[in-house]
Amino acid sequence: MDNIDEVNPGDTIMLMDDGELVTFILLTRFFTDGQEYAALTSADEDSEPDEIVVILNRIERNSDGTYLVDIEDEDEYDRVSDDAQGILAALKNEFSA
Repeated sequence: MDNIDEVNPGDTIMLMDDGELVTFILLTRFFTDGQEYAALTSADEDSEPDEIVVILNRIERNSDGTYLVDIEDEDEYDRVSDDAQGILAALKNEFSA
């Protein structure tokens, strides 16, 4: 995996997904309840702009490095998803203007 700390929004990042190396685009990093999260989307060129699927991961750091971790708690995911929707809508409006 690429070091998430060295990846900027719009950059690609390679992650393992079900045993396959998949390329994603980092849309943004943001904080919810003091925890850092990343919003990613597939870098698949066949995706339609209105069919973009956003993947949300928690960013965790320890002495071994920085990791993206799946959000498994449903309540946490709901909170993060709500915040991400607002942040991504604001970014879309900013780039559409």
